Amino acid sequence: MEDIVTLTCPTCGGKLEVGKNTSVLQCEHCGNEHLVRREDGAVTLESFARCPKCGRNDRVEKVTSILRSQKQEINTREQRTSVYYDREGKQRTNVYYVPVTHTQISNLAKHLNPPQRPKSTPKPSLKSEKRINTLFVLGIILIVIFLCTLSIFLLSLLGLNDMDSDQQITSILCCVSPPIISLALGIILVIIGNKNKDRIREKNKKAKEENKIVLNTWQIENQKIQKRWRNAISRWENLYFCYRDDCVFIPNEGTYSPVEHMRSYLYKK
Repeated sequence: MEDIVTLTCPTCGGKLEVGKNTSVLQCEHCGNEHLVRREDGAVTLESFARCPKCGRNDRVEKVTSILRSQKQEINTREQRTSVYYDREGKQRTNVYYVPVTHTQISNLAKHLNPPQRPKSTPKPSLKSEKRINTLFVLGIILIVIFLCTLSIFLLSLLGLNDMDSDQQITSILCCVSPPIISLALGIILVIIGNKNKDRIREKNKKAKEENKIVLNTWQIENQKIQKRWRNAISRWENLYFCYRDDCVFIPNEGTYSPVEHMRSYLYKK
């Protein structure tokens, strides 16, 4: 116990115990880091980070510590009302209270909040693949129509005995012409559709490959966005604020930024 020295945190005033071989100490109360100085047998604490603009550290505080100290949750109750009708049909008002939590945060803490996770970019539109060979299907439908009308024609032959020869010829032509036309068109469309099958398959294959490239590019871009955000959060966790110069900085980088440009500073490469 003789090697333990009790000191006061320069930032929050909390009690800290410094060991014999400790060179860097983090306050368990506010989270700020301090350098342990030993000179002529005396042990003192010095803020870990020096502002690169003013070169001092007496008015420097870690951003995460500022948010903890300047952000407060207040639990209150809010009055609510509801309207209902009793058994007699009269309108009544019911007053009740619900627990509500409000967060109070200083203007400085608002500016020092970490960057929010970015949303993914919208999914790109993809080329559609042709699933149905339209000409081939239409040809099959016409052939089916021909078979249906053919059966109707065969049934109509039973009534030709009551007609003279000219009427029989006219009736046969009227009944036979549409099915034959339907059959001819159906066969033509089936042949054309069958020839287009390979072209449609090749077109679909090309569209699938292009869609794959577009999706991969979209996924890679979103991964880059999320990676840059995680890197910015990592930098934010090491960020300090100088009350004297109203600037933020990361120790050992030798650079700083005004608070209003903090986001650009965190996202810089």
